[in-house]
Amino acid sequence: MLGEKIRDLRKAKKMSQSDFASAMGYSRPLIVNWEKNTRDPDTHALLKIADYFNVSIDYLMGREDYFGNYYRQGSPSSEKLTDKERVMLEEFRGLLPEMQDLVITMMKNLHSEKVKV
Repeated sequence: MLGEKIRDLRKAKKMSQSDFASAMGYSRPLIVNWEKNTRDPDTHALLKIADYFNVSIDYLMGREDYFGNYYRQGSPSSEKLTDKERVMLEEFRGLLPEMQDLVITMMKNLHSEKVKV
């Protein structure tokens, strides 16, 4: 999981493994090992990675999604957000509080009416 997160973050910045290794001050083979999950970054490297990509260590370790929602193994909230839910949450958080209240009311009304689309 950690390796995939590092790879996905690196690719999102359109960086090669060599570019990322250079930016971090590590060797490319070490980055390859991290991304393949054959080796884990030490604590210092985790901090550097989190700072570089502006994410939390909890996010890198899979305990938190990109939006700051925490997950504990076995808890009901450990389900991953779908792409639609992620988009909705991102858009929702960008609204003014009054608009958020309106969206919540609309969703409750839709749910209670069982409107078929």
